[in-house]
Amino acid sequence: MAEISIVVGLYNSLTRLPKLIDSLESQKNVPSFELLAIDTSSADNTTQYLRKIKNTLPFTLRIFSVKKEDFGHGKTRNLIIKSAQGKIIVFISDDIEILSSGWLSRLIKPLKKDKVAAVFGRQLPYRESSCYDHFFYQKAYPLEDRLISKKDLQNFSATNIFYSMANACARADLLRKYPFVEDKDASVDQWWAKRILENEYFIFYTTLAEVKHSHIYNLRGLIKRQFLSGQSLRGFFNTSRLSTLQTGLKYIKEETIYIIKNCSVKTLLFLPLYEGVRISSFFLGKKFVSIPGFINRL
Repeated sequence: MAEISIVVGLYNSLTRLPKLIDSLESQKNVPSFELLAIDTSSADNTTQYLRKIKNTLPFTLRIFSVKKEDFGHGKTRNLIIKSAQGKIIVFISDDIEILSSGWLSRLIKPLKKDKVAAVFGRQLPYRESSCYDHFFYQKAYPLEDRLISKKDLQNFSATNIFYSMANACARADLLRKYPFVEDKDASVDQWWAKRILENEYFIFYTTLAEVKHSHIYNLRGLIKRQFLSGQSLRGFFNTSRLSTLQTGLKYIKEETIYIIKNCSVKTLLFLPLYEGVRISSFFLGKKFVSIPGFINRL
């Protein structure tokens, strides 16, 4: 029986899968593990590829198929976790690049610490990502390990807690005791992290388990992503408007300095539009539970 269950969601992942599978095969100094692959109506032979290589792998591969209309970020993961064999559940995205053969052993190691319920690792943006994303990932995933506790909930934000299932793990027993919320279209990992901290457990951030991971959005994609994020985090934060404003202004000030030092004049000139779109889309999502047809038209 596998001691670790790695959960990955797939959608038209055929071009990315071979490299990801190779990276998992190369992991060293880890207990036995299984890969639980959840495919959501891929149209590029993703599942066929997995079935073809299934019996050639040094680890167990279990394939699950979910229809688009039945998929839910929280609901689907809750169902998969029920059938996972491992005492540790590792979550990854299909678009990450694992950077070393020691990634998995380093990611799970902090779970040995007392009352540590979950761990998340450092994420580095792909080179082709925007300068804004490079700054964000530097803030969200800094070069310093930290133990996160209930007291950190007072300032829960991307700059001090950004638990992300693109590169994370957690105790299986606690994932079953405290399942993911099922009424959100995004940020279910953030809601889970908040609940874990509220129940006096710790979350550990490690810089040693690095992956590359980022997305490239045009303005339309940015609006959609931020609207869904704001919608999903409705009721999440308890900070005052003044505190939120101060945090936002500090972020933009630091972002501006970063861009001046590292990026082009064009990027700097585009910053007011970028941040205006990002912030307004997020707050529109928080204010409106839904805007009929809005997301579908994007």
